[in-house]
Amino acid sequence: MFQLAKAGEAIQTFFQRTEERLARVSGFVKRESKITGAHWIQTLTFGFIETPPATLNQLAQVSTDLGVPVTPQGLEERMTDEAVEFLQVMFGESLKLFRQEHSLPVDLLDRFSAVELLDSSAIGLPAVMVKEFPGCGGDGPEASVKVQLVVELCRGSLAITLEAGRSPDQTDVPTPHARPRSLRISDLGYFNMEVFAQIDQDDAFFLSRLNLQTALFDPNTGERIDLLAWLQSTEANQFERPVLLGLETRLPVRLLVGRRPQEVADERRRKAQEAARRKGRTVSPRHLALLNWSLYVTHVPLELLSLEEAVRLYRVRWQIELVFKVWKSEAQLDRVAGKHRPRILCELYAKLIGVILVQMLSSPLRWLKRELSLTKAYQCFQRLAMQFAQSLKDLPKLAEVLTFLQERWAKFALKDKRKTHPSSLEELRRMTSPANIT
Repeated sequence: MFQLAKAGEAIQTFFQRTEERLARVSGFVKRESKITGAHWIQTLTFGFIETPPATLNQLAQVSTDLGVPVTPQGLEERMTDEAVEFLQVMFGESLKLFRQEHSLPVDLLDRFSAVELLDSSAIGLPAVMVKEFPGCGGDGPEASVKVQLVVELCRGSLAITLEAGRSPDQTDVPTPHARPRSLRISDLGYFNMEVFAQIDQDDAFFLSRLNLQTALFDPNTGERIDLLAWLQSTEANQFERPVLLGLETRLPVRLLVGRRPQEVADERRRKAQEAARRKGRTVSPRHLALLNWSLYVTHVPLELLSLEEAVRLYRVRWQIELVFKVWKSEAQLDRVAGKHRPRILCELYAKLIGVILVQMLSSPLRWLKRELSLTKAYQCFQRLAMQFAQSLKDLPKLAEVLTFLQERWAKFALKDKRKTHPSSLEELRRMTSPANIT
């Protein structure tokens, strides 16, 4: 079994050595002070892990517990533009340093060099941030930041970028070039023919739901396919066919089809009409009729991924939504206080560093006796936050805390046993059973 204590050196490097050099480069540390870069990053990161809605008073107490007495006013005075720059750089360093290469023992995932789940979530910010992070408008907050997240399913590593809340997902490209033989799984918000073509050029793969407005062509005749007429002429519940995707791109892909149960299709139509009414629009009869089927496109070869496996794997995409849920409910990433830019961004970056740390530690242990619950894992870590922070200077002591954390997770952070609905990882391990497309 993977031993969590092995991560101690990387954690100590981040919190004890990396930050001192970067604190001076950013201008946060200009002269000798009790509040060093190390102390600052530890106070904010572990202070917000232990108490997500922490006030300046509570953070000052954390600073005192870590050996540097400071008043709430003194702490606020250190929240400057230089402090933001320092935390922003440390956030980037955490993404580089807090990574695991320990992959899940799942045959389906081993067929690819990486399996990337892509999604985003908006976080409302105080109105003072509107120029830097304008919101989407309408009934939403004036200012918001969109967190673009890529979770690599095999190893659990993260890639995070921050952008204005009004930025459309379709324009987001997580990396300039995809890793060869990697698989990117995303929802309709990221449906972009240029991105798909680039992934194909990089010898990588994508799996996505089909945008119903996208043109499809027969690869043999070159004629445009009447999608609805073709679907209505087929009685099978699951089937696929090769098509050319896009009016101009005409990318060769597999169109994967699954007939939805009547009650599911009816519910999809109800939601589509309700969403259209809110925007003052109407839904076309063609679109409503197409909701009888689940439609996916991919250019992964059939010998590498069957129709049933592709559908089952796509359904695991909701795991990234679970990550966001934990970040918002447990880490309270969507709760950022303050009336001034430095105070707001210091909290945001400190919380992001905290969730990246917990993700790095939990990713190699996602499957113990049973699947690890991200919610329970975060709650266990919160209880040990200060013990963790106080052990950072002593590597053997830190290793003891990490071992204790691993024991706690194995005892208190596993998902409850399920007899009828297996967990997502269990589904991937059971790929011999047929998939039900819904």
